[in-house]
Amino acid sequence: LTGMLFIPGITFATAMQAIVLGCIIGIIPLTLVGVIGQKTGLVTMVVSRATFGVKGAILPSMINLVILIAWSWAQAALGGLALDHGISTLTGYSNPTLWIIFTEAFVVLVALYAIKGIAMYEKVAMVAIAAIMGAVIYEAVAVIGMDKILGVAQVPSESVTALIAFDIVVATALSWTVMGADYNRNCKSLAATVVGTGGGYALGTILSMGSGAFMVGMLLANGMPANYEPSQVFDQIGFGLAGSVVIFMSIVAANVMCVYSSTMSFLNTFPKFSYKSIALVIGVICIVGAVYSGILARFLAFVGLIGSLFL
Repeated sequence: LTGMLFIPGITFATAMQAIVLGCIIGIIPLTLVGVIGQKTGLVTMVVSRATFGVKGAILPSMINLVILIAWSWAQAALGGLALDHGISTLTGYSNPTLWIIFTEAFVVLVALYAIKGIAMYEKVAMVAIAAIMGAVIYEAVAVIGMDKILGVAQVPSESVTALIAFDIVVATALSWTVMGADYNRNCKSLAATVVGTGGGYALGTILSMGSGAFMVGMLLANGMPANYEPSQVFDQIGFGLAGSVVIFMSIVAANVMCVYSSTMSFLNTFPKFSYKSIALVIGVICIVGAVYSGILARFLAFVGLIGSLFL
């Protein structure tokens, strides 16, 4: 979705430059926080006590909790829409609200198994996602041609410039930085932390944001109007059902981490509660917000806000 929103405010080439450069800058703090987690074995919000003090760390913990819940709203809404699109394509039945609720409920189910559930799901999801996105890129290059995509004219916009795109990419990385130690505390070596976090985040972001820009570029190169609903765009370029699958799987992959880390932020402030009970409560809040918040209509503004907060 983020990569899609860059086009045609800036050209595809400029978008890729902003994405790559933004990732290079953004992974520095993300990786360093991961290194702290690997060395200490502590989650990020517990580590933050060294900076803010035990009581002072309550503020970043609560900010992180609220932001991650809002992230979860956006992701569950996207995942539910993708699932609805795929099921309606197959059966003709459409109920976006039901599938948004289903998406978040599935996320909470995986998150209840904490790090073991996340690790198991990620291994399966990442292979499927990379394969489908690879097929999309091949389709763009082989059928439409890079010349046409690179030739899509820029339509200047105040809401999307090269600098704003760069800022959004960096802000996205910063928003995940506070989760770095949560997962890397389980890494066995420093090398695994640096390669997994820095390389993994950069490659994943370049692939996903780049594919989003690619897909809108494909539409415009074919003389079709730009569309910013991911499942519909996948459909328009001939990857309807596969697109719904990849969006749903990637949404669950990221959303599970949101529920897990928001729960850890809460427990940093109120450690007497159990992990599973708080994860369930947060899951219910996420379901309600995903259905009623309307956050997707203000997505870029939301990412900009959290980037400012976490910086």
